Amino acid sequence: MALAMAMAMAMAMAMAMAMAMAMAQALAMAMAMANCGLTGEIAGLYGDSTG
Repeated sequence: MALAMAMAMAMAMAMAMAMAMAMAQALAMAMAMANCGLTGEIAGLYGDSTG
């Protein structure tokens, strides 16, 4: 019983860690997008299409 509880706790911790890592990755991606200027890129694309 104690072993099963320990295993469940370890699994929950691993899942929480994976979720936190995924969230951090998504946040870093969003920050990188904001840094390189996504709006500027879109404006540049429209500018190129219009000439």
